Amino acid sequence: MAAATSTVFRGTTFENRSLTILKDAFGMALRRVGGKNDGGVDLVGWWGLPTATPGTTTSRLRVVAQCKAEKKKFSPRYVREMEGVAWRYGSIPPEESEAAAPPIPWPDDDHNTGPLIALLLSESTFTKATLLRAQSSPVPFMLAHILNEEEMKDMDAPIAGITWNIALRNLMQGYELRWEVGGSAPDVQDRPSLWHEGQRVVVGAEE
Repeated sequence: MAAATSTVFRGTTFENRSLTILKDAFGMALRRVGGKNDGGVDLVGWWGLPTATPGTTTSRLRVVAQCKAEKKKFSPRYVREMEGVAWRYGSIPPEESEAAAPPIPWPDDDHNTGPLIALLLSESTFTKATLLRAQSSPVPFMLAHILNEEEMKDMDAPIAGITWNIALRNLMQGYELRWEVGGSAPDVQDRPSLWHEGQRVVVGAEE
């Protein structure tokens, strides 16, 4: 029981950290949906795509995310699971999905409008097979390796690695995901940034 409680606590902590990190880095407005009927989805919400002009967005995307606070490397199985969820909410035709999609609660009445993207967030690294599976998927995917709290003690940038697939790049025309190198300064870490039409965007979460 103690081990199970510890696992649940670690998972909940990681989900809450992920909420904050995604809001600060990209302006995503998400919430936790944990519980028996979550269908394997931990976070849902919206991403109002920011621009270089403060307070402006180009469009709004629906977001579903799965968080894994595990020591073992992230498996391609989770990619297939999220493809099923994307099919359930209309992101892709059902014949292109390999997994059945369980129902999940949605936090907004107009959940059936707007494109949907899938996020996979992990405290461990992704296997090569996982990255290849996500890149070849018709579902718009973003994968992020997020440092755990122990690894963050001497770091100020929580995202250790991030990538998105061809489907998401095609959906987000005009946007680029860049990796900014901090340089030699010890207090400035490498981190991802979002660019729109050649300009670094001003991040602000949609409320």
